Amino acid sequence: MLEAKNDLVLKIKGKEVKVAKDDHYYTDDGNTPVIKHAPLKRIAKEFGVYVSRVVPEFQPIPTQEGIPYVAHRAFGFDENGVEISALGEAGPFNVEGIAAQFPIIMSNKRAEDRLLIALLGLEGQVYSEVEIAENVTTSSNVFPFGKHKGKTLEEIKDQDRGYLEWFVAKYKAKNPRDAQLIESAKAVLSA
Repeated sequence: MLEAKNDLVLKIKGKEVKVAKDDHYYTDDGNTPVIKHAPLKRIAKEFGVYVSRVVPEFQPIPTQEGIPYVAHRAFGFDENGVEISALGEAGPFNVEGIAAQFPIIMSNKRAEDRLLIALLGLEGQVYSEVEIAENVTTSSNVFPFGKHKGKTLEEIKDQDRGYLEWFVAKYKAKNPRDAQLIESAKAVLSA
């Protein structure tokens, strides 16, 4: 994630809205703004946009990783009174860090934020912070955990090749970021 240096100006329902620099950041490519949960709810309230209810989509499904797969559906009404819904999900594939301890809350928040973004007409323009992994690294080539946290894969290869070989051969990916890191490590080892 990249820190915002300026306020963000969005056009919502024909009106310009400023999002303070402390209330958003950008994806790693620097192109897509990511709005924090509470400011998104405040903006929605300004426009009379609300989540009317959130319900579980199905019973939580146990997984081998110990983080249940859960999903919620949020409902609200557009300006024409038509009911709209959005699905939010959480499981070992898309929660990490502290969020892994609260997949039900993450699922609920994702459903709410996706619905609010849709009702505000911001789909494709912004992300909600609950869509972005908590421990995002700025490169798929930087090790995000363990004794080599913060080192590049090349540094680990030079300093502790055995660890990198173990990682590629034995580590079980817990999410898409980990899977990508394993593939990047294979490429570094074969170079």
